[in-house]
Amino acid sequence: MTLWVGNDLILSVSSLTDQDQQAVTGATLRATVYESDETTEVSGVTWPLALSDDGAGDYSATIPDTADLVVGNDYFVVVTASKGTIQQRWTAHEVAQRRPFS
Repeated sequence: MTLWVGNDLILSVSSLTDQDQQAVTGATLRATVYESDETTEVSGVTWPLALSDDGAGDYSATIPDTADLVVGNDYFVVVTASKGTIQQRWTAHEVAQRRPFS
């Protein structure tokens, strides 16, 4: 995923599966974007964001353009998932960028 400054961003988790490789639906997924210190939440958004269940183990949320991202700064995107005994966590290191014209 790329953190484009000043743009709405689609955050997605695809093909969430259990230990038997079966799609997990109805899970609770939440996402937070942290500053480079990995503890300070990015301002401009109420965290965590809830990801919608799009079916077949796919989930998504929109990080709004109000997220106070700065071009060139490091951020950590953390997503957690839970359903019953399934507990998962993903962390991605991203550098905010300015979206160019194509």
